[in-house]
Amino acid sequence: EEKKAVIVSFSALLNSLSFPVQIIISSQKKDIGPYIALLNKEIQKQSSEKLRAQMEKYRDFIAGVTKKNSILEKNFYLVIPFYKLELGLKGGSLEEIKKLLYPRRDQVLSQIGRLGLKGKTLTNEELIVLFHNIFNPDVPLPKREYSGVNIKDLLAPQTVEVDFNSLKIDNRYY
Repeated sequence: EEKKAVIVSFSALLNSLSFPVQIIISSQKKDIGPYIALLNKEIQKQSSEKLRAQMEKYRDFIAGVTKKNSILEKNFYLVIPFYKLELGLKGGSLEEIKKLLYPRRDQVLSQIGRLGLKGKTLTNEELIVLFHNIFNPDVPLPKREYSGVNIKDLLAPQTVEVDFNSLKIDNRYY
């Protein structure tokens, strides 16, 4: 019954929107090594033998479950797309675009709250990390400050050259 109620509520959310949305689901394997290490530290600190034994059983249980099954972290993103034609053929300023998008964002966040879920607008840095992980899942993102960085400059290649035998993106040949 609870599952049906959630499905009906989510359906109502989608039906209440007068604009399109895109739903992105990101699944990533979670490394629980640091958690196991934390448990080991706490076990060493424990003075009670009974509590230490319980914690060891718990640690062994978690380690056993994760050996058999991958632990996945799932994140859900609702994207509110914007099309230049929504402001006419001439397009519009950033302020006009914000006036169109912010009420949509607020409506989606309000509807998500009614489902008992917590939603938020991603920051520039969170978007950079998300896009990097989508397009480069096996490459760690270098640690640096991303405030003031244009996302397009990080994701889009500066130059693309094509000939019959190869594709050159920036300084790499494919």
